[in-house]
Amino acid sequence: MGGVADQGRSGGPPPLVSLGQSVVRALRAPVTLRLQWTLGTAQVRYGTSQGHQYGWGRVVNSKNGHAVLFEIGTNGDRIPDVSSVHHIKGASIGWTYGYRTSSNSARAFRACILTSVQYKCSSTPNRTSWW
Repeated sequence: MGGVADQGRSGGPPPLVSLGQSVVRALRAPVTLRLQWTLGTAQVRYGTSQGHQYGWGRVVNSKNGHAVLFEIGTNGDRIPDVSSVHHIKGASIGWTYGYRTSSNSARAFRACILTSVQYKCSSTPNRTSWW
């Protein structure tokens, strides 16, 4: 994953703890990794809350009816084990819940923009790479 992150007690990833969308929006100075498409810009962002680093998905310049999906891989196989989605309703920006990062490479995040007929990031080219 890169960057500073939390480490679990046994050297593995820390527990998969989530932050609500209102907390994610309030984090100061988040770092953004992003890709842009015709559907909008999907972003993987990360920042610190109460001494722990969290990652989340965000979409900007998207349309009503689209969604941002944030997928979390927990065991290193880069197949999502957990996900969080935010449906765009009116506004062109949205955030998912945030999840603890880890320096352990087993934990990975990616974000994508979905249309109404897509249900996972692997079904769309409008996605970031795993981070």
